[in-house]
Formats: sequence, structure tokens, C-alpha cells
Amino acid sequence: SQRYTNLVNFVGIDVAEDARTVAAYAAEHAIPYPILLDRESRTAADYAVNGFPTTYFLDASGHVVAQHIGSLSEDQITQYVEQLLASHP
Repeated sequence: SQRYTNLVNFVGIDVAEDARTVAAYAAEHAIPYPILLDRESRTAADYAVNGFPTTYFLDASGHVVAQHIGSLSEDQITQYVEQLLASHP
């Protein structure tokens, strides 16, 4: 969400697709954050991703504080981010 840009970093990780496919998808959907490529699915394995999409919320120390499997609405993202900010001032 745009209102958290000074407080939170959003990063996407695409699993096992090529850069051209990812760039086209990002442009088509006007994705405003960077998307990293996990071509060999190592990051997905490290985080034990069980479904796509999976969203992780990490604190400033890099610890996972929440996980959500499936699509997220703007309201759901807001709830997760607000909980994260409230618990880690």
C-alpha cells in the first residue's frame, strides 16, 4: 500500500519463471514494487512455501512475524501491516 512506503518495504519474489515473463506481468498489473527472481526455487524452499501466492511479513530484523497463503485484499494487507507496526515500534 502506498501509505506505508516510508515505513515498510514491499518486495515480490517470483518462483521459477524467466525475467521476460515476470516483467510483462508486472507491467500489465502495474506492480509498483521490485520483483526478484527465484529461478531455481531456492527461496521458496527456504521459506517452505506451500501455495502461491504466499505473503510473508518480516520485522526489521528479518524475522517472519506473519504468513498468508492466497490472495490478499487491500484491507487484509492493511491489517497485517498495522499489526506488524504495532508490535514492532
